Amino acid sequence: MKKTMTGMLCGALFLLLFLFSSCTVDYTREDIIHYVKANLNLSHFSVSKTYEPCEGEDGYTDRIWTIKNKKTGVVFHVIDDYHWGMETLTNSLSHDYDEAVLHFLRPNLSNLRFLDLRLSTDEQCYEAKIIGRFRNERELKSCYDSLAQLQQTFYRAGYPDLSIQYQLVYLHPLRTATEQTIWDGDSFGQTDESIDYQEIFNKYLLTALDYRYIGTYETFTGEQIFYAIGSEPNRLGIYRSDDATSPEYYKTIVAHTYEGISFGSLFEVLKLEGFEPEGNANHYSFIGFDGCRYELSYSFTEAYQNEWDKEGVGFYYYKEDEKVRLDSFWDTHISLDTVREMTGLHLIEEIRASQTKSE
Repeated sequence: MKKTMTGMLCGALFLLLFLFSSCTVDYTREDIIHYVKANLNLSHFSVSKTYEPCEGEDGYTDRIWTIKNKKTGVVFHVIDDYHWGMETLTNSLSHDYDEAVLHFLRPNLSNLRFLDLRLSTDEQCYEAKIIGRFRNERELKSCYDSLAQLQQTFYRAGYPDLSIQYQLVYLHPLRTATEQTIWDGDSFGQTDESIDYQEIFNKYLLTALDYRYIGTYETFTGEQIFYAIGSEPNRLGIYRSDDATSPEYYKTIVAHTYEGISFGSLFEVLKLEGFEPEGNANHYSFIGFDGCRYELSYSFTEAYQNEWDKEGVGFYYYKEDEKVRLDSFWDTHISLDTVREMTGLHLIEEIRASQTKSE
């Protein structure tokens, strides 16, 4: 019996080792040549005779092949990336050609006043990202124009399909006043994609409207607000009674998809529904449905430890003299259930996106 069990264990171990090893491919120089031709449409290039080992962030040793485009002189890499894939070790090929081209073109790029090119090398390979920062519509338009000009520069230089990641960062008041990482209002994309200015403007407008940023959301026209709200699935409505068959939607108050409403939006709701809050959208107090005094402010933050043992900054409010964390402590929005407990108001967020998909 012991021999049988030992044999079974050895057999199982052998099978596991076989499966483990069979999930990786030992790419040769010829494979790399074929990969470059098939994925980058290059014909005149050289490939290093062998690869250079490189320890990746996950602890596995990757293999770096160096390639040179003989027509342009651009040097780039094909990375044989080893990583844990679901149940076994696996590997796959990728390249840094686009990033290497941007490094190559950088000395000849000008008029990038509103964009920051983050160029670096990490473990022998090139990295690149384009960052634009804006505080208002004028700066956003400048970032957009600079990005469009950069796309044209790539085209004239013979690289119309150059794909570099960009991020337009909205430096809104809450983001700059706290250490919280808030992506609201940011736009992400690749330079080989078309960039829709109206889409990125709507993200900016809806973020300012969501948080009710004083001095910002007042600058938008009614037409701009109407169009932006109509393009997104986060209108905020209210049921006047539990038996209501359909909600009444507010014209200029929005919710944040899946998170609830911001302190600023709640401030506007309270004014409309007769609660007479004291203060402004950034810091105010009111008497709730239960007779308790609530105080909310974006300055009510404190450090906390999340489930990954990393420190962050979270938000809370006061109920009488008791400090109450938000449902998701790191969020900047209050769930509609919590709002109902505070106010007795039955608010609802319109989710048109899911309705459209089901139709």
